Amino acid sequence: MIIRVYDRYFRRVDILKKYTYCQVTDKVRDIGTFTVNVALDSDSEYLLDENQTYYLHFKDEYEKHPVMGEILKAKKDSEEEQEIIKLEGKLCINVFAQRIIEKTQNYYGTIPDIMQSIVETNISGNPSTSGSINPRYIDITIHRDIVQRDVSGSVSVQKTGDLVSDVLFELAEQKELCLDFYPTISGLHQDEHLGSLYPETNISKWNLDIITGDDRTRRNSYGNVPLVFSQSYSNIERVTYEVDKGDYKNVAYVAGEGEGEQRQVEKIFADGYEENSIENIGFQRREMYVDARDLQKETEEGEPITEEEYKNLLAQRGTENLLEHIVCMSYDGTMIVYNTKGELRYTYGKDFYKGDKVEIIDNSLGVKIVAQITAVTRTYQKGQGTIFDIEFGNKKYTLRKRKERKGRL
Repeated sequence: MIIRVYDRYFRRVDILKKYTYCQVTDKVRDIGTFTVNVALDSDSEYLLDENQTYYLHFKDEYEKHPVMGEILKAKKDSEEEQEIIKLEGKLCINVFAQRIIEKTQNYYGTIPDIMQSIVETNISGNPSTSGSINPRYIDITIHRDIVQRDVSGSVSVQKTGDLVSDVLFELAEQKELCLDFYPTISGLHQDEHLGSLYPETNISKWNLDIITGDDRTRRNSYGNVPLVFSQSYSNIERVTYEVDKGDYKNVAYVAGEGEGEQRQVEKIFADGYEENSIENIGFQRREMYVDARDLQKETEEGEPITEEEYKNLLAQRGTENLLEHIVCMSYDGTMIVYNTKGELRYTYGKDFYKGDKVEIIDNSLGVKIVAQITAVTRTYQKGQGTIFDIEFGNKKYTLRKRKERKGRL
């Protein structure tokens, strides 16, 4: 892996040549992180300067899009009697957690449409305001590839004071959409929007992909090569399986505007259940209360919204909260990357990628799972090669993949 260093203006300034450990976690609906240990010497001590901001670009043969993150913590430490600098940070999608929805905003439409509108309204829509540079602006091109999943159906969303990242992740969770945020890297040039105010940069623009990921189940109708993990296929070992229902809820009472008995309350059910579904009766009924007093019956311009629109807002809030109280299942195992001849079976970014849906079959446990890859962690340690850790679905399933030298299985 090649690690390139960029300054606060995204100008390429260095390459880290003496790192001994690197771990990068990229996620589909959350902010990814990284850790890098680099030898402390005169070539690297600049990374400890508290007055500077640096970004790292992690480039290897698995790179589908450039993965870049900001160093947020630099610590002088020791590793096997060697002085090092331990660098920790977050991937650049963290910029969405640095923007808030400052005024009440109402949206109605499909979830991908709303996600795009939120980004354009709060970050990328207008590079200037009243003839001056818009300080919140970032040049982001949005790409949508949502062919392999049904994302139809309109919802109502009202947000005030929320982080843009939180809203995007909540919406994406409902349709299992994947967010991929990455730069377009180019030669040194002047930013066309900021002009001479901003120094030259190596980033020409940023990209946000809103995608479904590929369906790699065996009966997929898209022509994708299936990917099934099973001991019977000799591509997975050392597995554990756990089910946790301790925090599960299936009915949400969502309380909106009003006081006392006049307060409007809507009942929302999980998983498409109805009031008299057997799953919601007696001991099977698991209720929760959601305080949605912040949802208003008027827009930020003071225009009233209809009763149906307000009920849709309450329903959306209930759905978001129920998604935080699901049945959690964990499936852990080690992926066997090479076959008995020492040949590489799977290549990340080609045979599978974050956001893809795959199958897991464990005959000994009687478990058959269709799961989405929701996080991929690449770990490089000097002298030990590269390890891939893969998480499946809402932190439900985890799978460990080890890339070892040929002949070692």
